[in-house]
Amino acid sequence: MEIFFNLIVFYIVTLLFFLSFSGYGKILLTLIFDKKFNYNPFEIPIFGLIFYLIIGYLSYITIGFNSYLNLFLLLSGIYFFYYSFNKKDFNYIFRSSFLILLFFSLLLISKTHEDFPSYHFLGIKDIFENKLTLGGANILLTFAHISLFSYVQSLIVMPIYVYKFIHIPIFVIYFATLGYFYNQSKKFKIKKLENFFCNFILIILIIKFTRLSEYGYDYISQFLLLIVFHKVFFYKKNLLEINKSFLIFIFAVLIKPTAILFFPLFLLLFYKNKIYQIIFKINKKFLIIFLLCNIIFISNSFIRTGCLFYPVNSTCFSKEKIEWSTKEDMKQYSNTVQLWAKGFYHQDKSKYKEILNEQEFKNNFSWFKYWVDLHYFYIINEFLLILTFIFLCFAILIIKVGLKKISNKTKELLTPVILSFLSIFLWLNSVPDYRFGFASIIIFVFFFYCFFLSENYLIYKNRMSLFLILAILFFNIKNTHRIYKEFKREDIYQYRNFPWFSLNSSNIDNLKIKIEDYGFYRIVYKL
Repeated sequence: MEIFFNLIVFYIVTLLFFLSFSGYGKILLTLIFDKKFNYNPFEIPIFGLIFYLIIGYLSYITIGFNSYLNLFLLLSGIYFFYYSFNKKDFNYIFRSSFLILLFFSLLLISKTHEDFPSYHFLGIKDIFENKLTLGGANILLTFAHISLFSYVQSLIVMPIYVYKFIHIPIFVIYFATLGYFYNQSKKFKIKKLENFFCNFILIILIIKFTRLSEYGYDYISQFLLLIVFHKVFFYKKNLLEINKSFLIFIFAVLIKPTAILFFPLFLLLFYKNKIYQIIFKINKKFLIIFLLCNIIFISNSFIRTGCLFYPVNSTCFSKEKIEWSTKEDMKQYSNTVQLWAKGFYHQDKSKYKEILNEQEFKNNFSWFKYWVDLHYFYIINEFLLILTFIFLCFAILIIKVGLKKISNKTKELLTPVILSFLSIFLWLNSVPDYRFGFASIIIFVFFFYCFFLSENYLIYKNRMSLFLILAILFFNIKNTHRIYKEFKREDIYQYRNFPWFSLNSSNIDNLKIKIEDYGFYRIVYKL
Protein backbone atom coordinates (compact mmCIF):
# COMPACT_ATOMS: atom_id res chain seq x y z
CA MET A 1 0.00 0.00 0.00
CA GLU A 2 2.87 2.38 0.82
CA ILE A 3 4.50 1.65 -2.54
CA PHE A 4 1.27 2.44 -4.36
CA PHE A 5 0.85 5.67 -2.39
CA ASN A 6 4.42 6.78 -3.13
CA LEU A 7 3.92 5.99 -6.80
CA ILE A 8 0.79 8.16 -6.96
CA VAL A 9 2.56 10.99 -5.10
CA PHE A 10 5.52 10.78 -7.48
CA TYR A 11 3.28 11.00 -10.54
CA ILE A 12 1.18 13.88 -9.17
CA VAL A 13 4.24 15.88 -8.11
CA THR A 14 5.78 15.33 -11.56
CA LEU A 15 2.63 16.69 -13.19
CA LEU A 16 2.51 19.66 -10.78
CA PHE A 17 6.11 20.59 -11.54
CA PHE A 18 5.41 20.32 -15.26
CA LEU A 19 2.47 22.73 -14.87
CA SER A 20 4.51 25.03 -12.63
CA PHE A 21 7.32 25.20 -15.20
CA SER A 22 4.67 25.92 -17.83
CA GLY A 23 3.28 28.76 -15.73
CA TYR A 24 6.66 30.42 -15.33
CA GLY A 25 7.47 29.77 -18.98
CA LYS A 26 4.36 31.57 -20.14
CA ILE A 27 5.16 34.52 -17.86
CA LEU A 28 8.76 34.72 -19.12
CA LEU A 29 7.72 34.58 -22.79
CA THR A 30 5.02 37.19 -22.25
CA LEU A 31 7.49 39.51 -20.52
CA ILE A 32 9.99 39.19 -23.37
CA PHE A 33 7.64 39.46 -26.33
CA ASP A 34 4.86 41.64 -24.83
CA LYS A 35 2.08 40.41 -27.08
CA LYS A 36 0.09 37.35 -28.03
CA PHE A 37 2.07 34.87 -30.07
CA ASN A 38 1.76 31.42 -31.52
CA TYR A 39 3.71 28.85 -29.57
CA ASN A 40 4.14 25.14 -29.24
CA PRO A 41 2.68 24.41 -25.77
CA PHE A 42 5.42 21.89 -24.98
CA GLU A 43 8.21 24.43 -25.41
CA ILE A 44 6.74 26.59 -22.64
CA PRO A 45 8.00 24.45 -19.70
CA ILE A 46 11.49 24.70 -21.21
CA PHE A 47 11.34 28.49 -20.81
CA GLY A 48 9.99 27.90 -17.31
CA LEU A 49 13.14 25.92 -16.53
CA ILE A 50 15.22 28.86 -17.79
CA PHE A 51 13.35 31.02 -15.27
CA TYR A 52 14.03 28.42 -12.56
CA LEU A 53 17.75 28.43 -13.39
CA ILE A 54 17.95 32.21 -13.05
CA ILE A 55 16.05 32.16 -9.74
CA GLY A 56 18.13 29.24 -8.47
CA TYR A 57 21.43 30.96 -9.17
CA LEU A 58 20.29 34.27 -7.67
CA SER A 59 19.13 32.38 -4.57
CA TYR A 60 22.51 30.71 -4.23
CA ILE A 61 24.50 33.96 -4.27
CA THR A 62 22.04 35.77 -1.96
CA ILE A 63 19.61 34.13 0.46
CA GLY A 64 20.41 30.44 -0.08
CA PHE A 65 17.84 27.64 -0.38
CA ASN A 66 14.97 26.44 1.76
CA SER A 67 12.63 23.54 1.01
CA TYR A 68 9.56 25.53 2.10
CA LEU A 69 10.49 28.41 -0.20
CA ASN A 70 10.89 25.80 -2.94
CA LEU A 71 7.36 24.59 -2.21
CA PHE A 72 6.08 28.17 -2.40
CA LEU A 73 7.83 28.58 -5.77
CA LEU A 74 6.17 25.39 -7.04
CA LEU A 75 2.70 26.51 -5.97
CA SER A 76 3.22 30.02 -7.34
CA GLY A 77 4.08 28.54 -10.74
CA ILE A 78 0.85 26.53 -10.70
CA TYR A 79 -1.06 29.72 -9.87
CA PHE A 80 0.62 31.54 -12.77
CA PHE A 81 -0.33 28.64 -15.02
CA TYR A 82 -3.97 28.98 -13.97
CA TYR A 83 -3.86 32.78 -14.23
CA SER A 84 -2.14 33.06 -17.63
CA PHE A 85 -3.80 30.29 -19.60
CA ASN A 86 -7.22 30.56 -21.23
CA LYS A 87 -9.96 28.09 -20.45
CA LYS A 88 -9.53 26.43 -23.84
CA ASP A 89 -5.92 25.70 -22.90
CA PHE A 90 -6.89 23.51 -19.96
CA ASN A 91 -7.08 20.49 -22.24
CA TYR A 92 -3.30 20.91 -22.04
CA ILE A 93 -3.53 19.60 -18.46
CA PHE A 94 -5.45 16.49 -19.44
CA ARG A 95 -3.31 15.83 -22.49
CA SER A 96 -0.11 16.32 -20.47
CA SER A 97 -1.44 14.09 -17.66
CA PHE A 98 -2.03 11.25 -20.11
CA LEU A 99 1.26 11.67 -21.98
CA ILE A 100 3.31 11.92 -18.77
CA LEU A 101 1.68 8.66 -17.66
CA LEU A 102 2.79 7.01 -20.93
CA PHE A 103 6.43 7.89 -20.27
CA PHE A 104 6.41 7.85 -16.46
CA SER A 105 8.27 4.52 -16.30
CA LEU A 106 11.39 6.45 -17.39
CA LEU A 107 11.47 8.17 -13.97
CA LEU A 108 11.32 4.92 -12.00
CA ILE A 109 14.99 4.14 -11.50
CA SER A 110 17.10 2.58 -8.80
CA LYS A 111 20.55 2.84 -10.43
CA THR A 112 21.52 6.34 -11.50
CA HIS A 113 24.21 7.15 -14.08
CA GLU A 114 27.85 6.82 -13.06
CA ASP A 115 28.53 10.54 -12.55
CA PHE A 116 25.51 11.10 -10.34
CA PRO A 117 26.76 9.63 -7.03
CA SER A 118 30.37 10.66 -7.61
CA TYR A 119 29.76 14.39 -8.04
CA HIS A 120 26.38 15.41 -9.53
CA PHE A 121 24.43 14.69 -6.37
CA LEU A 122 27.24 16.01 -4.18
CA GLY A 123 27.13 19.26 -6.15
CA ILE A 124 23.36 19.63 -5.71
CA LYS A 125 23.68 18.82 -2.01
CA ASP A 126 26.51 21.36 -1.58
CA ILE A 127 24.49 24.07 -3.35
CA PHE A 128 21.32 23.44 -1.36
CA GLU A 129 22.84 22.93 2.10
CA ASN A 130 25.72 25.43 2.10
CA LYS A 131 26.13 29.15 1.62
CA LEU A 132 27.83 30.76 -1.36
CA THR A 133 31.19 28.98 -1.75
CA LEU A 134 34.18 30.52 -3.48
CA GLY A 135 36.58 27.90 -4.81
CA GLY A 136 34.19 24.95 -4.91
CA ALA A 137 36.57 23.17 -7.31
CA ASN A 138 39.00 22.90 -4.38
CA ILE A 139 36.54 20.52 -2.72
CA LEU A 140 36.49 18.25 -5.78
CA LEU A 141 37.93 19.09 -9.21
CA THR A 142 34.76 17.68 -10.75
CA PHE A 143 32.86 20.50 -8.99
CA ALA A 144 34.45 22.78 -11.62
CA HIS A 145 32.02 21.57 -14.23
CA ILE A 146 28.94 21.00 -12.12
CA SER A 147 26.14 22.04 -14.42
CA LEU A 148 24.19 25.24 -13.84
CA PHE A 149 21.18 22.93 -14.08
CA SER A 150 22.06 21.92 -10.50
CA TYR A 151 20.57 25.25 -9.39
CA VAL A 152 17.27 24.16 -10.95
CA GLN A 153 17.43 20.83 -9.13
CA SER A 154 18.21 22.59 -5.86
CA LEU A 155 14.84 24.31 -6.20
CA ILE A 156 13.15 20.89 -6.47
CA VAL A 157 14.15 19.83 -2.94
CA MET A 158 10.88 19.56 -1.02
CA PRO A 159 9.87 19.28 2.64
CA ILE A 160 9.65 15.65 3.88
CA TYR A 161 10.69 14.16 0.51
CA VAL A 162 13.95 16.15 0.38
CA TYR A 163 15.98 15.06 -2.71
CA LYS A 164 13.57 12.40 -4.03
CA PHE A 165 12.20 14.60 -6.85
CA ILE A 166 15.44 16.05 -8.23
CA HIS A 167 15.27 14.00 -11.46
CA ILE A 168 11.93 15.55 -12.42
CA PRO A 169 13.43 18.56 -14.31
CA ILE A 170 15.55 16.16 -16.40
CA PHE A 171 12.43 14.12 -17.20
CA VAL A 172 10.53 17.32 -18.07
CA ILE A 173 13.13 18.32 -20.70
CA TYR A 174 12.95 14.86 -22.28
CA PHE A 175 9.15 14.84 -22.16
CA ALA A 176 8.85 18.43 -23.41
CA THR A 177 11.15 17.60 -26.35
CA LEU A 178 8.93 14.65 -27.27
CA GLY A 179 5.82 16.82 -26.93
CA TYR A 180 7.39 19.60 -28.99
CA PHE A 181 8.14 17.40 -32.00
CA TYR A 182 4.83 15.54 -31.72
CA ASN A 183 2.90 18.80 -31.64
CA GLN A 184 4.87 20.21 -34.58
CA SER A 185 4.18 17.09 -36.65
CA LYS A 186 0.43 17.59 -36.12
CA LYS A 187 0.34 21.13 -37.47
CA PHE A 188 -2.30 21.59 -40.18
CA LYS A 189 -0.01 23.26 -42.70
CA ILE A 190 3.36 21.62 -42.38
CA LYS A 191 5.97 21.05 -45.07
CA LYS A 192 6.73 17.45 -45.95
CA LEU A 193 10.37 17.67 -44.94
CA GLU A 194 9.54 19.24 -41.56
CA ASN A 195 6.90 16.59 -40.92
CA PHE A 196 9.39 13.87 -41.79
CA PHE A 197 12.09 15.40 -39.55
CA CYS A 198 9.75 15.82 -36.54
CA ASN A 199 8.47 12.25 -36.75
CA PHE A 200 12.00 10.91 -37.28
CA ILE A 201 13.30 12.70 -34.16
CA LEU A 202 10.25 11.62 -32.17
CA ILE A 203 10.78 7.94 -32.91
CA ILE A 204 14.53 8.13 -32.22
CA LEU A 205 13.99 9.77 -28.83
CA ILE A 206 11.44 7.13 -27.82
CA ILE A 207 13.33 4.06 -29.05
CA LYS A 208 16.92 5.01 -28.28
CA PHE A 209 16.68 7.07 -25.08
CA THR A 210 14.69 4.82 -22.78
CA ARG A 211 16.70 4.98 -19.55
CA LEU A 212 16.86 7.99 -17.26
CA SER A 213 19.84 6.31 -15.58
CA GLU A 214 21.86 7.22 -18.70
CA TYR A 215 20.89 10.88 -18.63
CA GLY A 216 23.62 13.14 -17.45
CA TYR A 217 23.37 16.82 -18.23
CA ASP A 218 24.94 16.09 -21.63
CA TYR A 219 21.84 14.29 -22.91
CA ILE A 220 19.27 16.93 -22.02
CA SER A 221 21.50 19.61 -23.52
CA GLN A 222 21.57 17.62 -26.79
CA PHE A 223 17.77 17.22 -26.72
CA LEU A 224 17.41 21.00 -26.58
CA LEU A 225 19.82 21.41 -29.51
CA LEU A 226 17.46 19.33 -31.67
CA ILE A 227 14.71 21.87 -30.97
CA VAL A 228 17.13 24.71 -31.73
CA PHE A 229 17.98 23.18 -35.10
CA HIS A 230 14.32 22.70 -35.94
CA LYS A 231 13.69 26.40 -35.39
CA VAL A 232 16.74 27.77 -37.21
CA PHE A 233 16.30 25.50 -40.24
CA PHE A 234 12.55 25.45 -40.76
CA TYR A 235 11.72 28.91 -39.35
CA LYS A 236 14.76 31.02 -40.15
CA LYS A 237 12.49 33.73 -41.58
CA ASN A 238 10.34 33.85 -38.42
CA LEU A 239 11.57 36.53 -36.00
CA LEU A 240 9.85 35.00 -32.96
CA GLU A 241 11.30 31.56 -33.60
CA ILE A 242 14.79 33.05 -34.11
CA ASN A 243 14.60 34.74 -30.71
CA LYS A 244 13.35 31.57 -29.03
CA SER A 245 16.04 29.45 -30.70
CA PHE A 246 18.76 31.75 -29.34
CA LEU A 247 17.33 31.51 -25.82
CA ILE A 248 17.05 27.71 -25.92
CA PHE A 249 20.59 27.47 -27.32
CA ILE A 250 21.91 29.61 -24.46
CA PHE A 251 20.05 27.35 -22.03
CA ALA A 252 21.68 24.27 -23.61
CA VAL A 253 25.13 25.86 -23.22
CA LEU A 254 24.40 26.80 -19.59
CA ILE A 255 23.46 23.18 -18.92
CA LYS A 256 26.56 21.83 -20.69
CA PRO A 257 29.15 24.17 -22.25
CA THR A 258 30.07 21.50 -24.84
CA ALA A 259 26.81 22.48 -26.58
CA ILE A 260 28.80 25.39 -28.03
CA LEU A 261 30.21 22.85 -30.52
CA PHE A 262 26.76 22.91 -32.15
CA PHE A 263 27.25 26.56 -33.11
CA PRO A 264 28.11 25.93 -36.83
CA LEU A 265 24.48 24.91 -37.36
CA PHE A 266 23.44 28.38 -36.21
CA LEU A 267 24.92 29.64 -39.48
CA LEU A 268 21.70 28.37 -41.04
CA LEU A 269 20.15 31.62 -39.84
CA PHE A 270 22.30 33.47 -42.34
CA TYR A 271 21.39 31.19 -45.23
CA LYS A 272 19.47 33.56 -47.53
CA ASN A 273 19.32 36.05 -44.64
CA LYS A 274 21.52 39.11 -44.17
CA ILE A 275 23.50 39.29 -40.92
CA TYR A 276 22.55 42.86 -40.11
CA GLN A 277 18.86 42.03 -40.57
CA ILE A 278 19.08 39.20 -38.04
CA ILE A 279 20.92 41.37 -35.49
CA PHE A 280 18.62 44.34 -35.98
CA LYS A 281 15.49 42.23 -35.46
CA ILE A 282 16.61 40.60 -32.20
CA ASN A 283 14.22 41.47 -29.39
CA LYS A 284 15.70 44.06 -26.97
CA LYS A 285 14.26 42.34 -23.89
CA PHE A 286 15.76 39.12 -25.14
CA LEU A 287 19.15 40.86 -25.10
CA ILE A 288 18.67 41.58 -21.39
CA ILE A 289 18.00 37.87 -20.71
CA PHE A 290 20.95 36.98 -22.95
CA LEU A 291 23.23 39.32 -20.98
CA LEU A 292 21.94 37.96 -17.67
CA CYS A 293 22.61 34.36 -18.76
CA ASN A 294 26.15 35.30 -19.80
CA ILE A 295 26.76 36.99 -16.45
CA ILE A 296 25.48 33.88 -14.67
CA PHE A 297 27.74 31.63 -16.74
CA ILE A 298 30.88 33.73 -16.25
CA SER A 299 30.30 34.48 -12.56
CA ASN A 300 29.52 30.83 -11.75
CA SER A 301 32.75 29.75 -13.45
CA PHE A 302 34.68 32.44 -11.57
CA ILE A 303 33.13 31.56 -8.21
CA ARG A 304 33.92 27.86 -8.56
CA THR A 305 37.34 27.93 -10.24
CA GLY A 306 38.73 31.46 -10.44
CA CYS A 307 38.37 31.23 -14.24
CA LEU A 308 36.10 33.42 -16.35
CA PHE A 309 35.41 30.59 -18.78
CA TYR A 310 36.31 27.13 -17.59
CA PRO A 311 37.74 25.02 -19.26
CA VAL A 312 39.70 27.65 -21.25
CA ASN A 313 42.79 27.90 -19.04
CA SER A 314 43.88 31.27 -20.44
CA THR A 315 40.82 32.82 -18.74
CA CYS A 316 41.94 31.61 -15.29
CA PHE A 317 43.48 33.95 -12.73
CA SER A 318 46.59 32.91 -10.82
CA LYS A 319 46.52 32.21 -7.07
CA GLU A 320 48.42 35.44 -6.51
CA LYS A 321 45.44 37.42 -7.85
CA ILE A 322 42.54 35.16 -6.82
CA GLU A 323 43.28 33.15 -3.71
CA TRP A 324 40.81 30.34 -4.46
CA SER A 325 41.99 29.94 -8.07
CA THR A 326 42.49 26.40 -9.39
CA LYS A 327 44.33 27.42 -12.58
CA GLU A 328 47.04 24.76 -12.51
CA ASP A 329 44.66 22.02 -11.47
CA MET A 330 42.18 23.05 -14.16
CA LYS A 331 44.83 22.91 -16.87
CA GLN A 332 45.69 19.34 -15.97
CA TYR A 333 42.07 18.33 -15.45
CA SER A 334 40.96 19.71 -18.85
CA ASN A 335 43.76 17.75 -20.46
CA THR A 336 42.67 14.62 -18.58
CA VAL A 337 39.07 14.98 -19.77
CA GLN A 338 40.20 15.34 -23.39
CA LEU A 339 42.52 12.32 -23.12
CA TRP A 340 39.73 10.28 -21.55
CA ALA A 341 37.29 11.15 -24.37
CA LYS A 342 39.88 10.17 -26.99
CA GLY A 343 40.64 6.82 -25.35
CA PHE A 344 44.08 7.38 -23.81
CA TYR A 345 43.19 5.64 -20.54
CA HIS A 346 41.58 2.66 -22.28
CA GLN A 347 44.36 1.74 -24.70
CA ASP A 348 44.90 -1.58 -22.93
CA LYS A 349 41.55 -2.70 -24.33
CA SER A 350 42.57 -1.81 -27.88
CA LYS A 351 44.27 -4.05 -30.43
CA TYR A 352 46.86 -1.37 -31.10
CA LYS A 353 50.16 -0.81 -29.30
CA GLU A 354 49.90 1.62 -26.38
CA ILE A 355 51.24 5.18 -26.65
CA LEU A 356 52.38 6.19 -23.19
CA ASN A 357 53.29 9.80 -23.95
CA GLU A 358 50.20 12.03 -23.65
CA GLN A 359 51.35 14.66 -26.14
CA GLU A 360 52.35 12.06 -28.71
CA PHE A 361 48.92 10.45 -28.31
CA LYS A 362 47.10 13.74 -29.01
CA ASN A 363 49.30 14.94 -31.89
CA ASN A 364 48.56 14.28 -35.57
CA PHE A 365 45.35 12.37 -34.79
CA SER A 366 47.38 9.49 -33.35
CA TRP A 367 44.47 8.87 -31.00
CA PHE A 368 41.96 8.37 -33.81
CA LYS A 369 42.54 4.67 -34.44
CA TYR A 370 42.17 3.94 -30.71
CA TRP A 371 38.97 5.97 -30.62
CA VAL A 372 37.60 4.10 -33.62
CA ASP A 373 38.49 0.75 -32.07
CA LEU A 374 37.13 1.51 -28.59
CA HIS A 375 34.37 4.08 -29.02
CA TYR A 376 33.20 4.14 -32.62
CA PHE A 377 32.61 0.41 -33.12
CA TYR A 378 31.00 -0.08 -29.71
CA ILE A 379 28.89 3.07 -29.42
CA ILE A 380 28.83 5.36 -32.46
CA ASN A 381 28.45 2.53 -34.97
CA GLU A 382 25.55 1.06 -32.99
CA PHE A 383 23.90 4.49 -32.90
CA LEU A 384 24.35 4.90 -36.67
CA LEU A 385 22.78 1.48 -37.23
CA ILE A 386 19.77 2.49 -35.13
CA LEU A 387 19.40 5.74 -37.09
CA THR A 388 19.67 3.85 -40.38
CA PHE A 389 17.14 1.24 -39.25
CA ILE A 390 14.63 3.91 -38.25
CA PHE A 391 15.13 5.78 -41.52
CA LEU A 392 14.52 2.56 -43.46
CA CYS A 393 11.38 1.96 -41.41
CA PHE A 394 10.22 5.42 -42.45
CA ALA A 395 11.03 4.56 -46.06
CA ILE A 396 8.43 1.81 -45.82
CA LEU A 397 5.87 4.45 -44.78
CA ILE A 398 6.87 6.80 -47.60
CA ILE A 399 5.64 6.39 -51.16
CA LYS A 400 7.52 7.24 -54.35
CA VAL A 401 10.91 6.72 -52.78
CA GLY A 402 13.77 6.75 -55.25
CA LEU A 403 16.89 8.44 -56.49
CA LYS A 404 16.51 11.93 -57.89
CA LYS A 405 18.36 14.51 -59.87
CA ILE A 406 20.04 17.37 -58.05
CA SER A 407 17.70 20.33 -57.75
CA ASN A 408 17.69 23.62 -55.90
CA LYS A 409 15.87 21.84 -53.08
CA THR A 410 18.61 19.23 -52.95
CA LYS A 411 21.28 21.90 -52.83
CA GLU A 412 19.46 23.47 -49.89
CA LEU A 413 19.62 20.12 -48.06
CA LEU A 414 23.37 20.12 -48.52
CA THR A 415 23.69 23.12 -46.20
CA PRO A 416 22.71 21.27 -42.97
CA VAL A 417 24.79 18.28 -44.10
CA ILE A 418 27.90 20.45 -44.43
CA LEU A 419 27.29 22.46 -41.24
CA SER A 420 26.46 19.38 -39.14
CA PHE A 421 29.63 17.75 -40.49
CA LEU A 422 31.59 20.82 -39.35
CA SER A 423 29.99 20.54 -35.91
CA ILE A 424 30.90 16.83 -35.80
CA PHE A 425 34.50 17.69 -36.75
CA LEU A 426 34.74 20.20 -33.86
CA TRP A 427 33.30 17.57 -31.53
CA LEU A 428 35.68 14.93 -32.85
CA ASN A 429 38.69 17.18 -32.34
CA SER A 430 37.81 18.18 -28.77
CA VAL A 431 35.69 15.74 -26.72
CA PRO A 432 34.61 12.93 -29.10
CA ASP A 433 32.32 11.16 -26.66
CA TYR A 434 28.91 10.15 -28.06
CA ARG A 435 26.90 11.98 -25.40
CA PHE A 436 28.49 15.33 -26.28
CA GLY A 437 27.59 15.29 -29.97
CA PHE A 438 24.72 12.97 -30.88
CA ALA A 439 22.41 15.85 -31.91
CA SER A 440 24.76 16.82 -34.77
CA ILE A 441 25.13 13.15 -35.75
CA ILE A 442 21.34 12.72 -35.97
CA ILE A 443 21.00 15.84 -38.13
CA PHE A 444 23.86 14.80 -40.41
CA VAL A 445 22.47 11.29 -40.95
CA PHE A 446 18.90 12.49 -41.56
CA PHE A 447 19.77 15.08 -44.18
CA PHE A 448 22.42 12.90 -45.79
CA TYR A 449 19.83 10.20 -46.40
CA CYS A 450 17.22 12.75 -47.47
CA PHE A 451 19.64 13.94 -50.11
CA PHE A 452 18.98 10.68 -52.01
CA LEU A 453 15.23 10.66 -51.38
CA SER A 454 12.67 11.60 -53.96
CA GLU A 455 10.81 14.82 -53.20
CA ASN A 456 7.50 13.16 -54.15
CA TYR A 457 6.84 11.35 -50.91
CA LEU A 458 3.98 11.21 -48.49
CA ILE A 459 3.81 9.94 -44.92
CA TYR A 460 0.75 7.77 -44.34
CA LYS A 461 -0.80 9.11 -41.13
CA ASN A 462 -2.28 5.77 -40.05
CA ARG A 463 1.00 3.95 -40.51
CA MET A 464 2.86 6.71 -38.69
CA SER A 465 0.41 6.45 -35.77
CA LEU A 466 0.94 2.69 -35.64
CA PHE A 467 4.72 3.19 -35.73
CA LEU A 468 4.45 5.65 -32.83
CA ILE A 469 2.25 3.28 -30.79
CA LEU A 470 4.73 0.45 -31.33
CA ALA A 471 7.61 2.73 -30.28
CA ILE A 472 5.81 3.71 -27.05
CA LEU A 473 4.98 0.06 -26.40
CA PHE A 474 8.65 -0.84 -26.89
CA PHE A 475 9.63 2.03 -24.56
CA ASN A 476 7.42 0.76 -21.73
CA ILE A 477 8.23 -2.93 -22.18
CA LYS A 478 11.94 -2.13 -22.03
CA ASN A 479 11.53 0.01 -18.90
CA THR A 480 9.27 -2.54 -17.22
CA HIS A 481 11.89 -5.20 -17.84
CA ARG A 482 14.60 -2.87 -16.49
CA ILE A 483 12.59 -2.17 -13.31
CA TYR A 484 12.04 -5.91 -12.82
CA LYS A 485 15.79 -6.54 -13.16
CA GLU A 486 16.54 -3.77 -10.65
CA PHE A 487 14.34 -5.53 -8.11
CA LYS A 488 16.33 -8.71 -8.71
CA ARG A 489 19.76 -7.06 -8.38
CA GLU A 490 21.94 -8.12 -5.46
CA ASP A 491 24.22 -5.09 -5.27
CA ILE A 492 23.89 -1.58 -3.82
CA TYR A 493 21.50 -0.60 -6.63
CA GLN A 494 18.83 -3.16 -5.82
CA TYR A 495 15.38 -1.51 -5.85
CA ARG A 496 14.75 -1.47 -2.10
CA ASN A 497 12.94 1.87 -1.91
CA PHE A 498 10.60 1.84 -4.90
CA PRO A 499 9.80 4.26 -6.59
CA TRP A 500 12.73 6.38 -5.31
CA PHE A 501 16.26 6.13 -6.68
CA SER A 502 19.07 4.52 -4.67
CA LEU A 503 21.62 6.94 -3.29
CA ASN A 504 25.17 5.80 -2.69
CA SER A 505 27.16 9.01 -3.00
CA SER A 506 30.88 9.42 -2.46
CA ASN A 507 32.27 10.58 0.85
CA ILE A 508 34.08 13.94 0.80
CA ASP A 509 34.42 14.45 4.56
CA ASN A 510 38.11 13.50 4.67
CA LEU A 511 39.38 15.78 1.93
CA LYS A 512 42.40 17.96 2.71
CA ILE A 513 40.83 21.38 2.39
CA LYS A 514 40.60 24.55 4.44
CA ILE A 515 37.34 26.48 4.75
CA GLU A 516 37.19 30.10 5.91
CA ASP A 517 33.77 31.53 6.80
CA TYR A 518 33.00 35.18 5.99
CA GLY A 519 29.37 35.51 7.01
CA PHE A 520 27.13 35.05 3.98
CA TYR A 521 29.85 33.31 1.96
CA ARG A 522 32.83 30.99 2.49
CA ILE A 523 36.15 30.34 0.70
CA VAL A 524 37.58 26.86 0.16
CA TYR A 525 41.33 26.31 -0.22
CA LYS A 526 43.19 23.13 -1.04
CA LEU A 527 45.86 22.22 1.53
